[in-house]
Amino acid sequence: MRIGIDYRILAVGSRLVNRGMGRYTQQQLRAVLEVDAENEYVLLCNAGADRSLIEPALRVAPNVTIRSFPGAADVSYPAVADRTTALRRAEEYQDWVDAQGIDLYHATPRSCCTSPSWPASTSARWWPRSTT
Repeated sequence: MRIGIDYRILAVGSRLVNRGMGRYTQQQLRAVLEVDAENEYVLLCNAGADRSLIEPALRVAPNVTIRSFPGAADVSYPAVADRTTALRRAEEYQDWVDAQGIDLYHATPRSCCTSPSWPASTSARWWPRSTT
């Protein structure tokens, strides 16, 4: 099985990768790799992400590959603020993940804070008001 793991958290740098959800994700994968040599794990990163932030044991594991999303040239934080761009980027990311042949996709909640993502404002209405 080809398992994709959302590693877009690398876009925010070492301040989050080495603690909290980033640390948890790396520790979780390290533990899984200790007992599973059969499945392939694909770390899905943004283009330009610092791959050196991925634990060395994960980078060299024979059943781990790293792929960079080419549509994420802007890895700024916080994510884009306008919903049209955010939705377009999310669709592009989903299409790219599909093209990777991923059978199972794992995302951690913190991934929503990196590009592509939803708009930073949660107070905006994302649906049209009814006129009736």
